[in-house]
Amino acid sequence: MGKDTSAGVLSHVEHTILPGFMNKMRPTCLNVVYRDDPPQEVFIQLMRSAYASDLWSLAETDFCMWKRVFGRRFHMLVAYDEASFYPIGCICSATYNHRRRNAKTTVLGLYYVRKEFRGKGIGNELFRRIISNKKDHNLYLNGMSYMVEKYRIHYDFVVTTPWRVVWYQIRPQDVCQDTPSSTHDDHVTILPVTMTNLPCLLDYDSSLQGDLDRTAYIQAFVMQPCADSKLAFCEGKTVGVGVARLLINDELFIGPLYADTFEIARALLYSLLHGRYLGHYRNVQMQIPSVNESGSRLVEEISRGRCMTDDFTQGLSTKFRVDTDPSRIYSTTEYDVSIV
Repeated sequence: MGKDTSAGVLSHVEHTILPGFMNKMRPTCLNVVYRDDPPQEVFIQLMRSAYASDLWSLAETDFCMWKRVFGRRFHMLVAYDEASFYPIGCICSATYNHRRRNAKTTVLGLYYVRKEFRGKGIGNELFRRIISNKKDHNLYLNGMSYMVEKYRIHYDFVVTTPWRVVWYQIRPQDVCQDTPSSTHDDHVTILPVTMTNLPCLLDYDSSLQGDLDRTAYIQAFVMQPCADSKLAFCEGKTVGVGVARLLINDELFIGPLYADTFEIARALLYSLLHGRYLGHYRNVQMQIPSVNESGSRLVEEISRGRCMTDDFTQGLSTKFRVDTDPSRIYSTTEYDVSIV
């Protein structure tokens, strides 16, 4: 995916802003410039703001990993205040090939504008620019509940995933510390992911992704320094995969958590919660397909019924649906450059 030339050129758009922005200056209008490929510190600054206002959280290494894996197929666009070069908002895209279909699917994510600048058209301009040279791709995004209709009406995201992803949060004091005896199955072995067993993980992940080819991405994802990645085996067969990552602001995100059965998913989850990051996280985050009742039962059990649900996302596409298997998804990978 080449860079969007309209976004890559420094350009100006005037917006009226709320009084009090940058109190030392108190401008009445704002000149916005849009630039590609921000430095790492801008990514982190925007993600910390997104966590403070919307509870979004990513790993500090995600941005560099995306650029390394996708190369020219990854594109991040940032809106800045021209006078101070203060980052206002951002959006990104990552393009995948398909194994059997002669098509490309581009996933849009990191769509964020600071609260004090919303309603000024900056988000619309970011979105218009990021998709301007990808109209022939199948565009996909995980739309927040309050944005779904806007994406359908204004941007033709008319193909809907037939289930939602529900966000769950668990406080550390609510995590059940006692491992149920049913997680100790003599036939199931849980091992750390290594370069030796990595092909087993890649094969298992591919079985859930339809014909979307994300092999390079998921390999880099599970081998990140922040990832505690584990595989479940039963009599030599791969039956599950689980990853825990410590994110910006010390949130522990569980995902992907894929398993053939509820019992295997539970064993993986307990192993992750009692693994590398035990005692080092603020909250546990999981994102579970609404149609996977076993997934919601699992998070209720692990939290002793005290989990909190925040919101949901809906998968939306412009041309065709990427079919995945939600029955084995106990938490999705992440919500910015992944489908599940």
